[in-house]
Amino acid sequence: MLYGPLLTGCKTVIWEGDCLYPDAYVLWTIVESNKVTNLYVNVGMIREIRCHDYEGLGFQENDTSSLKTICLVGGRADPDIINWLHQHLPDVIINDTYFCTELSWPMAG
Repeated sequence: MLYGPLLTGCKTVIWEGDCLYPDAYVLWTIVESNKVTNLYVNVGMIREIRCHDYEGLGFQENDTSSLKTICLVGGRADPDIINWLHQHLPDVIINDTYFCTELSWPMAG
């Protein structure tokens, strides 16, 4: 999933860690500090964040205005997750990749 962005000269941020450590806002802190525009994230991670931050305080405490798209991978993106994201990120395009983790990034990139 790295070759497409790197070949086109895009800045790429890779993060591996617990989505709740040190708090449920860590993903949005990374988005803010790196001015991430396109986020490719496992839908299970969004479910975990939502469970611990249903009110969306992480969106209020971090500047996510750089985000243009979120690509959800690794599982079914149920309507509740998509609606929760749209509620807190109304101007962001939510792209459910329908489980195609290996194929969707090269096509989207």
